[in-house]
Amino acid sequence: MLPMRTVIAISCVILAGCDDIPSKPVLQPSPDPEPIVQPAVLENTGQNTSPDALDVVSSQDRENAMATADVDALRKLGTVVGSLGNPAEVGFWVKTGFVSEPKAGQITNLATGDSVNVDLFPRTGATDGAEVSLSALRAINAPLAGLSKFDLFVRP
Repeated sequence: MLPMRTVIAISCVILAGCDDIPSKPVLQPSPDPEPIVQPAVLENTGQNTSPDALDVVSSQDRENAMATADVDALRKLGTVVGSLGNPAEVGFWVKTGFVSEPKAGQITNLATGDSVNVDLFPRTGATDGAEVSLSALRAINAPLAGLSKFDLFVRP
């Protein structure tokens, strides 16, 4: 039998080594994302208003919209034929039948490969059509008149 001093000394050495055992990390809940709100609508736009006068997003909003994610990190909703939505509605947005509630997403112009972050809003009607904001169309180098093909993605 070991003397009590030896048992205590060995126990202290063993317990001191337990400090190096990594503890299981505590997962913190991710903060709720900011709610997506409907775009503001400019008033008194009248006729013959230039796209530059209507594209009034802030430089910070434009910078955030251009900081796109790799498409591998997104979930593809589908390919749509889109056109200019209400040019007086400010911001980067797409109205599509692919979503039933507002979501954060991304749009890619199939003709140029350019992408931009957008807010996706529900639209009634067929899912293969979309209305795209003036700012989003300009950011992805899509024509303002006519129809274009786009891939739509949602952030998981």
